[in-house]
Amino acid sequence: MPETTSSTTPKPKAHVHKPFELSSAIREDVVASVRQAQQFTLDAVTTWVDVMTKVAPDMPTVPFLPARSELVEGVGTFFGLAEELLESQRKFAVDLVGALVPTS
Repeated sequence: MPETTSSTTPKPKAHVHKPFELSSAIREDVVASVRQAQQFTLDAVTTWVDVMTKVAPDMPTVPFLPARSELVEGVGTFFGLAEELLESQRKFAVDLVGALVPTS
């Protein structure tokens, strides 16, 4: 029986990632995907409106719909609220981590 020798070849060092180190690449992919979906939606709606305008140019407007400027202002108001809530949640999360994990 031939004698086998075991050689211990050093294994390549596995790259140790810090927590959330990959989050930048993942975040970029998620944001790019969301933006692409938004653009597809905008393109589809724009195409639909163009077609409907040609098919039924005399289509009545919706009487209860606010003016475009009021709608844009409403979007700004709701996103402003969302930003404030998100910032509040961020501060809460940071404070919670601070309370749960002692500083070293």
